[in-house]
Amino acid sequence: MCAILGVFTNSDFEPDSIAKFKKALELTSHRGPDISNELFFKNALLGFNRLSIVGVANGSQPFLNEDASVFLLCNGEIYNHLDLRKELADKHRFLTDSDCEVILHGYEEDPKNFPARLRGQFSFLIFDKNRNRLILSRDRFGINPLFYGISNSQLIVSSEIKSILALDSSISAGLDPIGLKETFFLYGPTPPRTCFQNIFQAEPGKILTFDLEKNEIIENKRYWNLPKVKIRKNKEIVKEFSRLLEKAVDLRIQGDVPNASVYLSGGLDSASIASLLRKLGHLPNVFSIAFHDPKLDESHYQKKIANFLKIPLFSLFGDELFDSNLFQTIWHTEHPLIRTAPLPLYSLSHLVRAQGNKFVCCGEGADETLLGYPVFAEKLCSIEDKLPEYSELEKLFGYSEMTGRNMVAGQMTSTLNDWNVAPNSIRHKQLIEMQTKLTRYLLVQQGDRQSMSHGVEQRFPFLDEDLVDFLFSLPADWFEKNCMNKKLLKKAMNKLLPQIILRRKKQGYLAPMDRQLYESVYFSQLIESADTERFALIMGNYYAADEVRKLVRDYRDKSLNETNTIGILLVMSTYILHRQFYGDLT
Repeated sequence: MCAILGVFTNSDFEPDSIAKFKKALELTSHRGPDISNELFFKNALLGFNRLSIVGVANGSQPFLNEDASVFLLCNGEIYNHLDLRKELADKHRFLTDSDCEVILHGYEEDPKNFPARLRGQFSFLIFDKNRNRLILSRDRFGINPLFYGISNSQLIVSSEIKSILALDSSISAGLDPIGLKETFFLYGPTPPRTCFQNIFQAEPGKILTFDLEKNEIIENKRYWNLPKVKIRKNKEIVKEFSRLLEKAVDLRIQGDVPNASVYLSGGLDSASIASLLRKLGHLPNVFSIAFHDPKLDESHYQKKIANFLKIPLFSLFGDELFDSNLFQTIWHTEHPLIRTAPLPLYSLSHLVRAQGNKFVCCGEGADETLLGYPVFAEKLCSIEDKLPEYSELEKLFGYSEMTGRNMVAGQMTSTLNDWNVAPNSIRHKQLIEMQTKLTRYLLVQQGDRQSMSHGVEQRFPFLDEDLVDFLFSLPADWFEKNCMNKKLLKKAMNKLLPQIILRRKKQGYLAPMDRQLYESVYFSQLIESADTERFALIMGNYYAADEVRKLVRDYRDKSLNETNTIGILLVMSTYILHRQFYGDLT
């Protein structure tokens, strides 16, 4: 993956605009440490920081079409680019070996629907000079980020929010209280909202079109839908699922940098990916996190898998990384935290890069697509399941026009309306889980932002388009009965993994959050700032002072329950985030 930056205006740029642009682009150099490129027009600036994986020798961006009327910046991987290239080669001249160049010519052939044909993970910007239009789009699940901000004079698009604010600090005056509350109740802001006022994100699975003359959105259209249901025999289902999963893993090893690696949790999902890589003839490095707490530690299973597959295991302990990683994790995530689990992943991505790996395969998406979460067996989704506990902190939030309960209900209704599935069906719960916990938390706080902080790209075989479409084409009643607790995956992997892994109960990845907060020197010092006038002045914009004082008191008494532990982390990480982007903490 990479970083993209674009600025578009109807007036002349200020004399220092190019210098400011270069500094803003440099802020995202961690996403693309290999090379940086810029292209300047009278009323547009395009910049790109590249992580070279496919088309290393000649894949530098921006890409342009044959008559230099259309330009592309893309962050991501297109796994079916060779097939698309063959289709487009008769009408278009390709200038590079990059997989992303097919997007440029795909747009020329089918401006409205071409992203539906892309198989991969991506966010991109297309500048159509002749039409004076800008097109933004992201993959179905929002693996790759893309943000934009609009002022009276210009439109700024970037892979990270920090570059937007560096170019025009007037776009956003502060964090968004609604986004903060949605982060607590819905795992993150509802796209296009972000946690920053007046800065938005392109919505996953949609094409967003701007009229640059009017500086406004003229269309925001979803480009994919659920497939039609198809009846199949049981044996055919297992066989086809196995084939599609193996193909999904195989596709994600593409690139001119072939050293495969896997984040290995010790559970079924990541073990399946590692096992399929071995079957395909690769010897992947596997990377894992261990904890001293036996209730959270999975190192025993990680070692079992590595020994069984005869692959090298690299591991680190996540317990002592809180103080060293908190500041940097928030800076790169551009988001307050609701878990400490992302903090060790910041160091893990550094370890991956230090071992010479530029991408890593991950098991996210398996629980959502294959009914791995225990809440599915209870006919719930995670935001419903957590609501009774989380409602205890309703009074914490400054935004009071909508309760957390209403936010959850609104999400359930919008998912129902958007996808035309049966209310409270297993498909309904799956889609909510994908739109909340997966897209807003796992792929953000534990995903792209942590790995790309060190120039490491995450790839997700279980989110492969063909695989997901196949699973959603299965009749819902058959699927619920035969797939709950990932039965289908266990059947497919029965001969490829040891029984100790196949029979394991689901164990989510968690860090020892309460102990980390209580034992952290930095967090204790941060808590002391809660008594200051500065803290009250800043946080009064977002949270109720009395409720914050209660959380601080309970922290000092070491009497926080699980929900309040999340609450104090959210509050204090919001304080850090605000000061990083609007204050004096740099």
